[in-house]
Amino acid sequence: MNAYKDINLTPSEALQVFKDQYPETTVKEVELELKAQAYVYKVEGYDDEKEYKIYIDPNSGEIQETKEKRAKRVEKEITQEHTDKIQTIVDKALKDGNGTLYEWSLELEDGRAELTVKTDLENGQHANYKYDLDTGELLKKK
Repeated sequence: MNAYKDINLTPSEALQVFKDQYPETTVKEVELELKAQAYVYKVEGYDDEKEYKIYIDPNSGEIQETKEKRAKRVEKEITQEHTDKIQTIVDKALKDGNGTLYEWSLELEDGRAELTVKTDLENGQHANYKYDLDTGELLKKK
């Protein structure tokens, strides 16, 4: 398994990989998830006709997989300003629970950018944190 601390690509760089591939799209989700014991970025966006999803290697920046389907409409967009804030919030959640990162997900909910951070704790338990990304406010902890 690759370690979270060893990831080379920032969330903003993953966003840019998506925008380079699909320049005329609106981004609706950026996520770092653990798949098959390895981290991978998943970025989703849309235009007037299709929704796009790409999986990016967080070390090399290479696109591993792309998917397309008919589009649904979303009102707001995830921006680089949002992705630049992810690392600070993830570090805050990891410090709070003294755990290791399982995955994080940035989504738009009712026009608000919300970051969910899922961690594995030292005692074998799990913790989930949901933050308002714009304010840094902890909205929910399980």
